[in-house]
Amino acid sequence: MPARPSTAAPTLLCRECKFENEPERVYCHNCGAKLDRSLLPPEALPGRRDPAKMQRQVQKLLRPSRFQPWAILKKLLFSLGFAALVACLVLAARAPLNIPDLKPEQIDNARTIDAELQTLADSRSGRAVAYTENDVNAYLKSSIHPKKGQDTVLSAKFEQLFVHFLDGNVCDFTEQLSLFGYRLYVGVEHRVTIAGGKLQATPVGGHLGRLRLPAILMKGLDALFEPAWTAEKSDKNLVERLGAISFQKGRVQLGGVPPAPATAP
Repeated sequence: MPARPSTAAPTLLCRECKFENEPERVYCHNCGAKLDRSLLPPEALPGRRDPAKMQRQVQKLLRPSRFQPWAILKKLLFSLGFAALVACLVLAARAPLNIPDLKPEQIDNARTIDAELQTLADSRSGRAVAYTENDVNAYLKSSIHPKKGQDTVLSAKFEQLFVHFLDGNVCDFTEQLSLFGYRLYVGVEHRVTIAGGKLQATPVGGHLGRLRLPAILMKGLDALFEPAWTAEKSDKNLVERLGAISFQKGRVQLGGVPPAPATAP
C-alpha cells in the first residue's frame, strides 16, 4: 500500500483502497476512484470562508479612510492639470489669428517701400509716412529670404517674420519656424521707441502659437529671433534714420520729426 501523507489536517479516506487523501482532492491519488466528500467535517471543506475574516474584509472595504476627500480632490486636480496641459499644447500648435494671407500683387506692390523710406531718410524733410499692417507684411515677405545656416536653437529653421500693430506703440513680431517638418509660430510683443537715434524695444508679452506667454519668458526666447533680427538689420538702421516711429492698431507711422538744425562750427 502507498505511503499515506503525514499531516495532522483532516484526510479523505478512499473507500476502494483505503488511501488517505488530502481534503481538497476529488479523486483518489492512489487508485483514481471518486471520493465521498460528504465524509469531511464542515471546517475542512476547501473554500469555506471564516466568518470573522469575512467581517474584517467588509469593514476594511467600508472604512471611511478609503473615501477621504483629499484623495478625491487629488484625482480631480490631476485630471484638471492634464486637461490644461493638453489645451496648452493644442493652442501652441495652432497658427496665430493675425497671420496674413497675402496676395501676389500685394507683395509686388510692397517692393517699393524700401526705396520710399530711403528717399525720405535722405531728404531729412521730417515728413511722415504711414503704412498698413498688410503693407509691411507684404514688404517683409518680399524682402526676407532665409539663407542657409539661418537656423535657430533646437534646429528650428527660420522661414518668415510677420508683424501685428497694436495700440500703445506696441508691435507683435511673430516668427514662422519649421521644426521637424512642422510649422511653429513664436511671437514677442515689443513696445518700440526711438531714443538717441537708436531703436529701443522692450518686451511686454508674447505667445507660442495661440498660447499667451508672460514677458519674462520672452527674454529666454531671444535666441529664436536672432535670424529675424539679422535679416532686418538694414531696415532697422533705416527706421532709426527717420527719427520717429509710432504704432496704432493696424498701422504704423514712420518719420515726422524734423532733423535737428546743424550747429555752427
